[in-house]
Amino acid sequence: MSVIGSIVEGENLNIDITCSVSDPGYPQATFKWSKDNQDQSGGEDGTITIRQRSATVSKHDGIWTCIPSNSEGKGLRADIYVVVNAKAHLSPSLPRTLTVVADPKDSFNVTCGFISKPSVIISWTYNNNNILPDGVITQPITTTSSGKMSTVTQKLLWNPNSDISSRRSAGGVYLCKGTVDLGQGRVDTKQSDQMILTVECKYY
Repeated sequence: MSVIGSIVEGENLNIDITCSVSDPGYPQATFKWSKDNQDQSGGEDGTITIRQRSATVSKHDGIWTCIPSNSEGKGLRADIYVVVNAKAHLSPSLPRTLTVVADPKDSFNVTCGFISKPSVIISWTYNNNNILPDGVITQPITTTSSGKMSTVTQKLLWNPNSDISSRRSAGGVYLCKGTVDLGQGRVDTKQSDQMILTVECKYY
């Protein structure tokens, strides 16, 4: 027997898993399904269809098992690991406006993050350019897990080696993006709100 499954994105798609037998036998076999050893309803004809949304990633992602049987006994089981991926959701976003001071004694940092499955890759733009100004840097990403979902965050902050001049020139429009590979050639990208950073400078 065989099982055919799909790796799909986690929102608004169907997953069709099909079980078949090399010899139909007599009487004709019916099929019993389970997921992670928990019995599932439906699929007696060998096909089970999952209507799934992002809120049910944890319910549908896992090992699905099919066992054929008739009055003469059971056939061999077949397993398939169904991977249900979820598009990125922003958490948290950047503030839309922010005013900071260029003084070396003053701190500045903002956080951008995304929840998805699998983890996103975060990228930043500054005035529509992929290169950040010398006055700011990004910290290494932080990844935490809750169930099968991952939260990836990254901070943008002053470059500790920057001077007042480079910080003053760091004002502009910032944006962070999260890109997740959903499988089967599907890629999802979400972006934060644009943050307009205004940098003020004290007189000396």
